[in-house]
Formats: sequence, structure tokens, C-alpha cells
Amino acid sequence: MTTSSRMTYAFARDGGLPASRFFAKVHSKHEMPLNALILTTVLVVIFGCIFLGSSSAFNAIISASVVALGVSYAIPPAINCLRGRKMLPPRPFVLPDYCIVAFFIVIVISVVQWFIDGRKNYKGPVVELVGEDEPVYASDNLDDKAGRSNGADLAGN
Repeated sequence: MTTSSRMTYAFARDGGLPASRFFAKVHSKHEMPLNALILTTVLVVIFGCIFLGSSSAFNAIISASVVALGVSYAIPPAINCLRGRKMLPPRPFVLPDYCIVAFFIVIVISVVQWFIDGRKNYKGPVVELVGEDEPVYASDNLDDKAGRSNGADLAGN
């Protein structure tokens, strides 16, 4: 709640919400963005009520929010690529672009680790089958574990 209300306050302070002036106020006695905290609390209660009414509706809302968050992260770089960096204001300090170097280093470390250790020890996620005493890994042949021949369906045909 604290983080959400502070982000709501900052967004309202920058004029990004309807009724921004109201939500951008800091309470003089408590020295906190009380209006933004109340908005966040109300929204949490509303989403909680939606969850109580229908978990499918709640899951749809949360899934759409995750997709929208990803899209919102993609918008600024997309605009920058489409319109060019010349649209950015002059900056007194500019970092050089070392992303490709960092990415290459992570890839090299990952590949080296895979050949040194991962190939031998990584078996994949554990799948729990009802009635099995020992763990079954996703890389195991589940048909053999279940006593079926390859190509048999679940009905045993």
C-alpha cells in the first residue's frame, strides 16, 4: 500500500491522473499523500470484492494488467526508435551504451556454467505424480513411469 500510494501521488503530481490536484496533495499534519493512499485502499478493496465474486474475472483483470505493464515499458523505447534520439533534450551527462557487452558477458557465463555443471546436474522441474514414491522429472519419459507404452492415450488404449 505504501509503495502504491507513493507511486499514485507521484503520477498525480506530474498531472497523469484524473483529479491530479486532489491526489497530489500531501496531508499537512501527517506529512503523507493521504488522498493517494485512500484511492489505493479503495481500489484494493474493489479488486478484493471482484475476487470474492469471481476468481476468473479477477484473474482476467490481473492478466490484462501484466500485459499492459509490459506494453507500457515498451512504449518509450519504441517512440525513441521511431522518432530518433534527436527528440530527447540535451543532457549534461550521457552514459555510453554497454548493454550489448553486458548481455554478451551474461551469455558467455551461462553457456560456460551449462557445460561445466548444468548438463550433468540439471534435470528440470519436479513433477509429482499421484502414487509415485520417488520424484519424477519433466525430462523423464512419463509413459514408462506410468506403465504405458509410447503412444498410448490416458484411457490405456
